[in-house]
Amino acid sequence: MSNMYAKIKDGSVEKYPYTIGDLKKDNPNTSFTSSISTVTLNSYGVVEVKTENRPSFNETTQYLDLKKVPELVSGVWTLKWEIKDKTQTELDEAKANSQSDIREERLMLLQECDWTGLTDASLSTDMVDKWKTYRQELRDITKQTSFNNAEPSVTWPNQPT
Repeated sequence: MSNMYAKIKDGSVEKYPYTIGDLKKDNPNTSFTSSISTVTLNSYGVVEVKTENRPSFNETTQYLDLKKVPELVSGVWTLKWEIKDKTQTELDEAKANSQSDIREERLMLLQECDWTGLTDASLSTDMVDKWKTYRQELRDITKQTSFNNAEPSVTWPNQPT
């Protein structure tokens, strides 16, 4: 990844991101070498910007944003991460989406074993009962307590063999 720069004036960020192309446009009468030293960049108010290490956060209830403007941290211009709490609307939407995904999976599993209910399916009485039980467990999947958690999950029944 290429270096990121900022243009600093009077101790504040004047422009970020700032590129070597910006430096050349801002100084058309100056000839720069292909590799510009840090000392030369600094003499034009251009500093390298480091990105803070990505912090850990709770993906269920929070999200991570990279700030738009670097800050001076211990003498280094740094682009920092910001952890923000999701709104109740976002949490509710994520929960509803997860529950919808579970219902879709359940529907697919039920459709895959629809054949077991046909009268001409060559299944023993014992296997017919096992399939009926399995299908009922699938239909009851939304009754599991964990289905209503903030991060919904379910324990899927095992298909008869």
